[in-house]
Amino acid sequence: MKKLTTLILTATMMMSSIAINVQAAGRITTIDEALADASQIHILYNDTVVEYEDVKPVNTEGRVMIPFRAVLEDMGATVEYDDSQRLVTATKGETQIKFTLMDDTIYINNTGVDSTITMDVPMIIVEGRTLVPIRFMSNALGMQVGWDGETETVVIMDYNDYFGGLNETMPNFAKLADVKQPVFNKEYVGFDMFLSVDDAGEKTELTLGGDVDGTYADGAAQVEAKLDLTVEGQEIKDITLDLAFKDTSVYAKTNLVDKITNEEVKSKLSSVKADTWYKIDLKAVFEAMELPAESIAAFESAMATMGSNESVSLEDVFKNMVTTEGDAKFEDVVSMAMMMDVFEVMDKYIAVEEKANGAYSVSMNMTTVDLIDMVVAITGEELSDAEKKIVDDMIDFDVSAVSECDGKKMDSNVKIVMNLDAGDSKLNFTLEMTDKAETDSKAKVEDIKDCEDITQLLIEALK
Repeated sequence: MKKLTTLILTATMMMSSIAINVQAAGRITTIDEALADASQIHILYNDTVVEYEDVKPVNTEGRVMIPFRAVLEDMGATVEYDDSQRLVTATKGETQIKFTLMDDTIYINNTGVDSTITMDVPMIIVEGRTLVPIRFMSNALGMQVGWDGETETVVIMDYNDYFGGLNETMPNFAKLADVKQPVFNKEYVGFDMFLSVDDAGEKTELTLGGDVDGTYADGAAQVEAKLDLTVEGQEIKDITLDLAFKDTSVYAKTNLVDKITNEEVKSKLSSVKADTWYKIDLKAVFEAMELPAESIAAFESAMATMGSNESVSLEDVFKNMVTTEGDAKFEDVVSMAMMMDVFEVMDKYIAVEEKANGAYSVSMNMTTVDLIDMVVAITGEELSDAEKKIVDDMIDFDVSAVSECDGKKMDSNVKIVMNLDAGDSKLNFTLEMTDKAETDSKAKVEDIKDCEDITQLLIEALK
């Protein structure tokens, strides 16, 4: 199901990009409306703006203070108060925190492990309510906290809680989220792709097809591809491309240069030999490019799971997509809310059928009409019948995909057709793909020792 899941996720990311520059519906609209009031400090918990009916949050000594009971309950905690001892006890999941009003210490018990946090600002009394520093309360319950000065917003992220409402808002994705995908370490993909672009008479055509065999084992992955490519009527057949992934490095070997007939291009690439493995340490490249530390950490985490024998659910995929280190960031929360808006809209276009003994099937079907309805739902902007007809005449869109898994093997078939006709500009795209995967206890990945490291050459080229 991996390829179909990837297709669904990719389609969702595409729809998210469509919604970025427009007024989106759902979660994003709620956030925008709530933050429009610039007269007060806001508390954004996951993608919900917390409302306070009486005492509002205040900023004292650089710390945002909030009424303790309201914010703890809004974050899903059960709150008890012992008036005789002025003791507050808040419980959420397997975490319990205790503190005495006007004291500076929070006592934490997380799954039986005790710890404490000392707050650097004292609690305060406002209109008879006790206000506590929200950062310490949130951190004590295991949440990430950040501050967005532009919108005067405290951002709180609880990733474990964020996906709790999937069953109601997106039941099909929720089923996928509950499924632990079987571990397949052998995979075959066959595909044929055609792309034609006609821009005011300047026509470009490309066809690409081939077979790809993948092996995943021992924390590494290897891909062997045999491809046929046609560009502008020029055929390049029997291209071989071998790729291997281990730790943070990628290894590549190809005979493509030998197949090129353009002597000028071939001369520039003459140093690339068909029988030589070339190594690139991607982490070193990313560090040289000064990518954010959290992005590099996410890349390392993704590479570490390659070839893993551990089953991964779609919920795990969701969390890996959005979880970041350090303080929570407002822009990350907005991006995630937009993504979840899109997932919720897309949910009705996929179907998950659970069968006996852990088997299941997943299918996805979308047409031009569905695409129009989806964009309308995401943007919140209704189209007139005349506008819908224009789009329908301009776009021919059809996606069909199905994946069957019986726990031991998986078979998927995907077909995507997209034709755009905007007068002088036309685009035709077709992709047909078959994906088969299975478990092979004898699967091995080649240990590549004899290779040429071109990491530094790439780094220098990128400067």
